[in-house]
Amino acid sequence: MALLAVTPRRASCPLAIGGVPCTGRLTAVGATILLSTGIGAVALAIYGIFRVLPEIHAAPILLRVWVMFSVCCGALAGFAGGFYLLLGIISLEAFLRY
Repeated sequence: MALLAVTPRRASCPLAIGGVPCTGRLTAVGATILLSTGIGAVALAIYGIFRVLPEIHAAPILLRVWVMFSVCCGALAGFAGGFYLLLGIISLEAFLRY
């Protein structure tokens, strides 16, 4: 147990942006980057889904399958962006509070 207390803690690196030192939820700037990444991912996923869906009624069957695959990928990207958004909100709120 004492060995764990002496061993230096290695910093985790959830995002490596532009080759700068790792940014993540450990600093206020990292929390802001997480927040803006989440907002961008969710907004672009919603935009892509609503841009593709109106055209589905005029498409052939095979293209409809690819459109639905694209919508599922957009929903998955929106879910991942929502996770980044949630992490950014929680960590930025913690930094602004203290």
